[in-house]
Amino acid sequence: MMRKRYEEHLLQSNNNGVKQMNFRLMEERYLEEEEKKRAKKLQRRQLVAMFFSILVLMGFVGFIAYNLGQQGTMNVSGRVTVYVIRGDQKEFWFASDNVITNVGRNLARDQIGGTPIAVFDYVQVGTGTGGGVGSTDLATPFSTRQQGTYTDVTDYEWEITTTFAAGFFDGEDITEFGCFNAASGPSLFSYASDAGRVLTAADSLQVIWEYTIT
Repeated sequence: MMRKRYEEHLLQSNNNGVKQMNFRLMEERYLEEEEKKRAKKLQRRQLVAMFFSILVLMGFVGFIAYNLGQQGTMNVSGRVTVYVIRGDQKEFWFASDNVITNVGRNLARDQIGGTPIAVFDYVQVGTGTGGGVGSTDLATPFSTRQQGTYTDVTDYEWEITTTFAAGFFDGEDITEFGCFNAASGPSLFSYASDAGRVLTAADSLQVIWEYTIT
């Protein structure tokens, strides 16, 4: 009897030991899993913080670059808007950014730092294509240049408005436009073109060149 009780007690002790061991293993695994979760959370937070730090740094660098770019620089950009007028009807034709030519840049240089020259207020139309930054005249000029009117729009902006009266055209397919500083000669300041439109003697044309200095 005593031996049997001893064996039962020993078996129970062994079972309790196994249970305790299993409990410790489960506890260790739980702690390991929690540690892994904390490490992943910390890693995510670090990545988010790094991401926002990079964004802030990029914004700061962009701000500095922008301000450095604004110091000691000057750019001129242009845009042309064209209307066709027949009788009392004024119809929008097209609007487009234009090209400031190399000749135009050199003429602007002379106007600012060299001998003053005539202002850029002559406009001519043409029937050609292919003009660009290297052009000194329209590809295929039509008739004579017309002198426009200068308007001070606001700070750093101005307009040249030119009207080609009814009777100026007679079935020409007008495709290109240029602004000059003289009634003749290779003084093309800016150039623009469009797909083209046939204008009759009943049509008059209004061309507005808009320039902005930045």
